[in-house]
Formats: sequence, structure tokens, C-alpha cells
Amino acid sequence: MCGVCEGGYRKHMMIRWSVLFVGVVALAVGVVGLVSPVSAGPANVRCGSAVAQDLSAARQATVLGGANMPGPPAVPETPGLAEPHDDDIIVNTDYVSLCRKDLTDRRIWTIALVGVGAIAVLGIGLAAVLSGRSRRERAASQSADTLDKG
Repeated sequence: MCGVCEGGYRKHMMIRWSVLFVGVVALAVGVVGLVSPVSAGPANVRCGSAVAQDLSAARQATVLGGANMPGPPAVPETPGLAEPHDDDIIVNTDYVSLCRKDLTDRRIWTIALVGVGAIAVLGIGLAAVLSGRSRRERAASQSADTLDKG
């Protein structure tokens, strides 16, 4: 093989390994994102994971109006909803809808990442199989040509 051809082959293999590495990392990050817990709202109510949602804590927090949730970090002495004053506006946060939104967001980016990673890994695997087959065919045809000439 000539030096130029060998350099092209090395560059091609480096690109393949890079794409394979990025694909495996994307696949791993996507799977970890699918199974890691999701929390929603300012009170960080647990919602389960993207593959197994659990909205029981969100339903309870919505029904209780956040009274059982810890207060905001800036005001640690106020658990949940503080006693309202005359000019306060009390908002009952719908944690169930927040959980559903956050779970949907998590599913969108993790499934997309898993898809991209799987396509990259499968594409590199298919390219490796096809290039191995074409190399074997070229070697077989070269040996047949050599036998024919001899």
C-alpha cells in the first residue's frame, strides 16, 4: 500500500472511532437520563422517572396546596405556605401538570439522544461489516487475478 493510501485509511478509521465514541456516549447519557428521577416545581416534588412515572407525591402536593412542601430556600423558616397576609395572593401550584411537563421534556431529549446514539453505533457497525466484506472480495479477486496470470 502507498503512504498516501495508508494515511487516508488511518484518517477514515479515526473518524469511525470518533463517531463510535460519540454514539456510545450519547446512548449512555440518554439511557441514564431515562431512568434517573425527575422532580418538578419550586418544591422539587418527585415525579418518578421518564420510564416509570409516579405522580402520587405531585397529587398530594397539589391537594394540600404545597403546605407539606418545604419553603423556598431564601426563607428557610417558612415551611410550605406561610400564613397569608391581607394583600397576599395565594397560588395553588398544580404539581401534577408540572410533573407531566417535566416528564415529557425529559422523554423528548433522552429518547432523541438514545436514537442518535443507536443510529451512530449501528451505522458504524454496518460500515465495518460492509468494508470488511469489500476488502475480502478485493483480496479474493486479486488472488484470482494473480493465479490467472501465473
